[in-house]
Amino acid sequence: MKNWEKELISENDFFNIWGAYVKNNGDMFFFEDVKFQPPNYVWTIIECDSDYGRSAHWIASPGFHIVNILGYVMTQKPWNNDTPDAFYSYDDFNLRR
Repeated sequence: MKNWEKELISENDFFNIWGAYVKNNGDMFFFEDVKFQPPNYVWTIIECDSDYGRSAHWIASPGFHIVNILGYVMTQKPWNNDTPDAFYSYDDFNLRR
């Protein structure tokens, strides 16, 4: 595990501990779906380019963001100001072995 990865919640913990969920059909939520939800239960899925020794990846960041947005997910557990970002999904190109 690289140093920058240690700062993030693992994808398994994000789903298992935080209770992350998406639409029933498996798609992420759109802004229209979450704009009136309690903000501390909304996470923005952001696409991060490969830079600074990092692989291209997706992260879930607590709250509403406006750059590189792929969609939104909700959690059953609310985040607070100390909650770190979470891995959401690595870019498909990096999953191929």
